[in-house]
Amino acid sequence: MIDVLLGRGGGAAISNLLRLLGTEQLNLIRDHLGSEPERLSRAYLKAVTQAPVQSRFDHNASLMGLLLDLRPEFLSEYVLARVGEGGWIFKSGENLRDYSRLWQRPDWSARFLELLEALIQPGVHVHEDYLAAWLSVRPEHGQLPPEVMAHLQAVVDQHAQHVGFMGIVFAGVSSHSEAQRLELWRIFLARNQTLEVFRALPLLPNLFSAHGSLVPVLQGQFRFLERVAELMTSPGLIGHRMHVLERIRDQQQRVDAEVESDFVDLD
Repeated sequence: MIDVLLGRGGGAAISNLLRLLGTEQLNLIRDHLGSEPERLSRAYLKAVTQAPVQSRFDHNASLMGLLLDLRPEFLSEYVLARVGEGGWIFKSGENLRDYSRLWQRPDWSARFLELLEALIQPGVHVHEDYLAAWLSVRPEHGQLPPEVMAHLQAVVDQHAQHVGFMGIVFAGVSSHSEAQRLELWRIFLARNQTLEVFRALPLLPNLFSAHGSLVPVLQGQFRFLERVAELMTSPGLIGHRMHVLERIRDQQQRVDAEVESDFVDLD
């Protein structure tokens, strides 16, 4: 069936077929295509790139997990296939797929690095918090599950000198748990104290929204910056602290301006 769809069917038809696959069917596919997983990976990528945006499949990434079992390099192929016009890759393109099962894989440390490597390839432009689409976030306060946090901590600890990796990671977590973000910044600053690199990394999300007034959101960002500044107590971080204090002053001006705007709107 997959061979027929690859030859004649469009992305939507393949997406509809893949959406129907359950555990039993996945096991049959594993047995049938174990020695030649290229056909299944081609079908998956065709569905991803050619099906309409609203045509969703593999909601819990079980099929992707199977493909990674059969073809570890599939993750890089997937990312490159997701790159759209102008080389951009967006979080919205992931269609709310739940990737939590991937973070529990015993080989995810290696696969996660491959994901990051694919995202920094020449010609690939990662839009803001793209990595957030891959994070399995608990609904309460944007809390990252322990297994996700453990992988992020390991990457920051071991690859703090890799500016590309760090940019993707800190942008991806910029809207999540304050305490967890602070822990990642603490690890980073212990491994890399280069001011130019620190200034280039995102402390706050560039895009955010709020129901009603933006003041609570801006005040929360202000408090977060204050806590980041508290991490900078060593002589080697004086420049970092000055940079954050400047960001704090700018953020206070934004808060004051928003308060005034709210007051005018009520008048």
